[in-house]
Amino acid sequence: MLRTAFHQIDTNHNGYITGSELRQCLLRSGIPCDDFEIQRVLSRRDYNRDGRVSYDEYMRFMSRIYRGEMP
Repeated sequence: MLRTAFHQIDTNHNGYITGSELRQCLLRSGIPCDDFEIQRVLSRRDYNRDGRVSYDEYMRFMSRIYRGEMP
């Protein structure tokens, strides 16, 4: 389930979620967003600060949510 969700966001299937992919995902879901919000959301998941979210970073973030460590 989580792998599928990651790959639905990673539309070019290179193993990373970029700001533009995240924006497109939110827009497809009917969620309005601006550049500031995209950067804020992306930066909370980009642990190594390379400007994109790898599958490992995504899973690390999601595991924190499942453990109740993040709102």
